Amino acid sequence: MSFDDDKKYIGNTKKFFGSITLYGGETESYFPREIKQIKQSSKIPKIKEEDNIIDWFYNIVNKLPEQDPTLFTVEPNIAIVLEIKHSPIKSHTGKNCEISQLNCHALIFKPQKDIKDIQKLYNVYEDLISSRNTEISMSDLTDMIQYIRLDYHPNELGDLFSHPLPHIHIDPKGGLRFPFPVSQTGHIIENFIEFLYLNYSYKDWINWAEWVWHETFDKEEKDLEKEGKKTKFNEIKDLYKQGDIKLFHMQDNPSLIHTLSSLLEIEKSALTRFKIPDVYKNINYHQMCFELLR
Repeated sequence: MSFDDDKKYIGNTKKFFGSITLYGGETESYFPREIKQIKQSSKIPKIKEEDNIIDWFYNIVNKLPEQDPTLFTVEPNIAIVLEIKHSPIKSHTGKNCEISQLNCHALIFKPQKDIKDIQKLYNVYEDLISSRNTEISMSDLTDMIQYIRLDYHPNELGDLFSHPLPHIHIDPKGGLRFPFPVSQTGHIIENFIEFLYLNYSYKDWINWAEWVWHETFDKEEKDLEKEGKKTKFNEIKDLYKQGDIKLFHMQDNPSLIHTLSSLLEIEKSALTRFKIPDVYKNINYHQMCFELLR
């Protein structure tokens, strides 16, 4: 099997993280990095009650000299607006950079009719507000967007147990907060981007996962293929889909699923040096109760 065309996920995420790579001494980073050119002190405005999510996105795009919505895309249907505050980076040390505050807005576009991607949505919106297009309404456009935001504000936890840290919003104006789990490495942004791919671009994610597996076990997998046997990666997929408990307790190789998880985590952790401090991982009321009662 050739993986030359199956590195799209890792290629796009490397491009994403490369665009927010820090320079020495900086304590704020953005995606796209062009946001840094915005003169206002509040470069990414909060979404107000009266705001429409497309209005909000359009206004940010138009603050940039390029006025190009594709600067925000990691996929044609996924746009990201990211703001991070963090400890100063020490160039060339290779040390991780601790995040002190983070807002990562994701706009996932659901293609409809002739509107196939974020760029086309932007163009149709411009036509709509200039009265060049009366065939589609603002509510039609808004319905094409799924909004998800990752928040990490350790100094603004809100009322007792009301704000898990970190958490996810699916309403741009607040509302429900869902705990967002953080891996042991603390590399939260990678996990969020992976979460988006798992839900909205799964084919790219599974191709990447198989490529990562073959990077370590390519010879073993090819030997199984030559013998006409199922590869271990396909075995993992099939057992997981069937909900087979053997995947987690196999006598011959009890760590198969954990090996895959570890390999993926290592690959993700190499993408960036941003992480959250250990003390602020998974501040979640129900998780605390679980740990106490375990």
